[in-house]
Amino acid sequence: MQTRKSQLLRTRLFVVLLLGFSQATGAATQFPGGGHAWNKIPAIVVLGQEGDWRNQLVIDGVDFWNQQLAGIGSGFRLGPVTFVSQIIPPAELAVLSEATLAGERVLEPPSGLMQVEGDLIIALSDWAFVSFAMFFPKVGKRLIGISTFQRSPLRFTNVGRNVVAHELGHAIGLRHNDDPSKLMCGRPASCRPDAFRSDVEHYFPLMEEEKQYLLKLYPATWKNAVLAHDNDR
Repeated sequence: MQTRKSQLLRTRLFVVLLLGFSQATGAATQFPGGGHAWNKIPAIVVLGQEGDWRNQLVIDGVDFWNQQLAGIGSGFRLGPVTFVSQIIPPAELAVLSEATLAGERVLEPPSGLMQVEGDLIIALSDWAFVSFAMFFPKVGKRLIGISTFQRSPLRFTNVGRNVVAHELGHAIGLRHNDDPSKLMCGRPASCRPDAFRSDVEHYFPLMEEEKQYLLKLYPATWKNAVLAHDNDR
């Protein structure tokens, strides 16, 4: 009888541990890596062709992030968007994309980037590569490279919208997480852009941890340090 009770207790304990393990491993995690916070409201310049339908996705993405920042009580906002009929050579963007995937740190910006007046440059390309976001601390500029949307799954409704917002999230300091239901899901997790596919246009949500991290980077007291410095002179 005692042996039977002991076996039942061990079985129950195993089940409890198994459930606890399942819940722990099922929780979403945010991959490590410190983000770079802006110390000023970044002027956004979009490089591409006039009439490119992705232009509207950039505008919508900026609005999305400004709404998110306002919703958490942050004092930071993304700045105005300007469109310029100019390109960074697609071969250069493809090389930067490969470097990003490989985890390589690129210190020198592409030559065309320095000719663009702006803080956050978004290059809309007709080439096929993995879209990316990159920071060049020496020149204080950040670059987002957006691949062509003329291929699967980027051509599907709602995918491109979230890809643009995802890269903007990197540009303000967020890293990947491993929850495929969240906007910032990505490598090394097996998340892929086709998860954003939907007949209804909408943005995937943020993790609560990401909101708190953004508020740490950009608290309610955040001020445009560059403008404040100029006013003090």
